[in-house]
Amino acid sequence: MHKDSLGNISKMGPGEVQWMRAGRGVIHDEAPDEVLLRAGGRVHGVQLWINMPKGGKHAEPAYRQVTADEIPVLPQEAGTVRLVAGRVGNVIGPVRTSGDPFVVHASLRSGGTLHMDATNPRELAAYVMTGKVAIDGQAVEPGQLACLTYGETVHVAVNENTELLLVGGDPLDAPIVRHGPFVMNTIAELERAVRDYHAGRMGQI
Repeated sequence: MHKDSLGNISKMGPGEVQWMRAGRGVIHDEAPDEVLLRAGGRVHGVQLWINMPKGGKHAEPAYRQVTADEIPVLPQEAGTVRLVAGRVGNVIGPVRTSGDPFVVHASLRSGGTLHMDATNPRELAAYVMTGKVAIDGQAVEPGQLACLTYGETVHVAVNENTELLLVGGDPLDAPIVRHGPFVMNTIAELERAVRDYHAGRMGQI
């Protein structure tokens, strides 16, 4: 269950994506729904942070929930490959924001090989959530991030049933300073963000 200071309340189910632009500030809360709280269970997901460009740190905050049927599935024999953000050929993912992000979620079967056109992202990495793969002969295990060199095609050999993310986008355009959930380019900007939060200028739920 998602709630935020913009007034959004939504429930995310399997295969869905939440996109939120923090911008000048938004308060949000993510918590198990009533069924999970009552019956228990496991939540499996990934949170990705996309750095906003130097001139856009104080943009208006925004939120969108993307349902599973809005995410295009790419033709792959190795399993189910979904394009969350970016472009592959003529297919475009539903999440579009600054930094030209590229996000692919792949559920791959053991023994297969993923072949992915990746000519658009200027920086690219593979993150293994579960299972085991090999890239250029090197094993990549759960919790590991493999930074990839720029090229035309990514080849991933699947050694076990795997949940994999391919993530990329534009290189950073400025230094980053961070304190908890606040991310800015300078200490002065960071201090201003913390002051805005404590003064209630980011709203409330």
